[in-house]
Amino acid sequence: MFDFSMGWVFQKLALIPAILVALTLHELCHGFVAYRLGDHTAKSQGRLSLNPLKHLDPVGTLCLIFVGFGWAKPVPVNPYALTKKPNTGMAWVAAAGPASNLFLAFLGGIFLLLYVHVVGYAWLSGSAYNAEYYFGLFFFYFIQINVVLMIFNLIPLPPLDGSRIVSAFLSPSLRYRYNVIEQYGIFILLLLCIFPLNRPFISYILTTPVSFLTNLICSLAGITIY
Repeated sequence: MFDFSMGWVFQKLALIPAILVALTLHELCHGFVAYRLGDHTAKSQGRLSLNPLKHLDPVGTLCLIFVGFGWAKPVPVNPYALTKKPNTGMAWVAAAGPASNLFLAFLGGIFLLLYVHVVGYAWLSGSAYNAEYYFGLFFFYFIQINVVLMIFNLIPLPPLDGSRIVSAFLSPSLRYRYNVIEQYGIFILLLLCIFPLNRPFISYILTTPVSFLTNLICSLAGITIY
């Protein structure tokens, strides 16, 4: 059962806006780079927007809130409309999402540094559920969620962004065999996320790099989380 305590409520209220910003800008950057490379598909479907409702996948967003990782609605891209070769162009489009999350994570680190410079570190104890605690949580979650989205999407499993980047460096025959995995990719990903129940395989993939990078960025503000 969930513990609907004041601390739990504060955590979710800080987490949700961090997720909305991170997911929205991730998908917007995909669409924007595709647009700059000549593909107007995302623009024609209204995906070059800062409106989160244009980008959110309900299941993926709930997974981010309650499980710790998730996804947004993929931006449609026509690789043959890109000014670069299809595979090279798709690599640039794919890289734009994780790159935006890395930028946002470090931006969050700068804001966290400025925040603790102004209000200090007392909010870290969580002993008082007030505005100082809320905004401190928000900046931390903003960093963490962007790190999670970046690393999760860089997993080289089709159809995640990492697979589009890897595909650009493969020979045509190897690329074809690699991309065949995409029809099974979502099922492989679900298995990684579900089994084993005590600690899914995906946690082994994400925990170390997410902890390292989140801690590195938080250390800019003199904070050690893990």
